[in-house]
Amino acid sequence: MSKVKIQGNASGTGVVTLTAPNTNTDRTITLPDETVSLTGAPAGLDDVGGVARATSGLLFNGDTAAANALDDYEEGTWTASLTGNGSAPSTAATATGTYTKIGRQVTVHVYLANKNTSGASGEMQVTGLPFNPSQSTTGVYASYGLEAQGSFCVAYARTSGTVEFLEMNDGAVWGAVQIVAGSSKYLDLAMTYET
Repeated sequence: MSKVKIQGNASGTGVVTLTAPNTNTDRTITLPDETVSLTGAPAGLDDVGGVARATSGLLFNGDTAAANALDDYEEGTWTASLTGNGSAPSTAATATGTYTKIGRQVTVHVYLANKNTSGASGEMQVTGLPFNPSQSTTGVYASYGLEAQGSFCVAYARTSGTVEFLEMNDGAVWGAVQIVAGSSKYLDLAMTYET
């Protein structure tokens, strides 16, 4: 039978206390068949509320370049406002969207359904992006409802955080989408850009 030995340090004066958890169930500590030393969290890591956090980012596959460290990941919501650059709707046309940010890349989605754009005029815009783009970026998908039918267009995120929309007209020329004032309008926007 193996023996358990607890040995103090001759040069230390502190008391090491092993405290049992508040439980009615027996707990077992099983050690590996090797010599190990228990240390604090490695440099650059901490533990808050049971979640391990890399304080300086994560590097993969032996990479050591700080510029390649994944230093941010988050998910959240944002409030999108559908408006025109000439005038805003008389009643705010807003909706809650979602976003995911991985490093510098941000992906947003929002669906503004059955909105009243009465009183709005000018070029159609969405404001309220959770992060401003580092440069103007063309999005990949947007659809909007004007009258009885829907149309597809290109979303364009400006560095100001405003999303504008372009569509190709009958003359095969790209032009700004004009907001149509009225009730029961919708906009479905999904795009990815960099901060």
